[in-house]
Amino acid sequence: MSKGESKFRARLIELEKARSEYLNLSIIREQKLKSLRSEKRARQLEEYLNKYFLADAQIASIGPSRKSTLQSYGIETAKDVSRDSLLSIQGFGPALTNNLVAWRDSIECEFVFDSNKGMPQSLINEIDREVYHQRLDLESRLTNGKKQLEEITNEIYWNTGSCRQR
Repeated sequence: MSKGESKFRARLIELEKARSEYLNLSIIREQKLKSLRSEKRARQLEEYLNKYFLADAQIASIGPSRKSTLQSYGIETAKDVSRDSLLSIQGFGPALTNNLVAWRDSIECEFVFDSNKGMPQSLINEIDREVYHQRLDLESRLTNGKKQLEEITNEIYWNTGSCRQR
């Protein structure tokens, strides 16, 4: 097999893969939506925790100065509070970390999951945008791929002896 033929086959395989992906875009969309639905509880919990601001909380040994420090590290709501995020902050040892995590846990205990609540439309729209852009990319690749195959075919034709013999 010539170099040109190898190039043609490799490009054809890429295009077949893109075609397959294009034909499966609706399945890809459904998989993304299914994944989103499986994260429903976690997303509701995050949304719930995000409503509780550290600045408004009464937490033992956590006054305005420490709250300001936490805010400078991006820790503003109960959602942001985790052992890992707190232990990396200088001056927040195990005692303060335990106080903050206990505060977060007390809020989380009040959370009630609503299985009937749908997914936010903004997240569904985000998936639709991703799939739309993927569709445009694949259409472009497939359209350009046809031209590239024709160019490779011409290259093979002109580089073989059959063309020169005429």
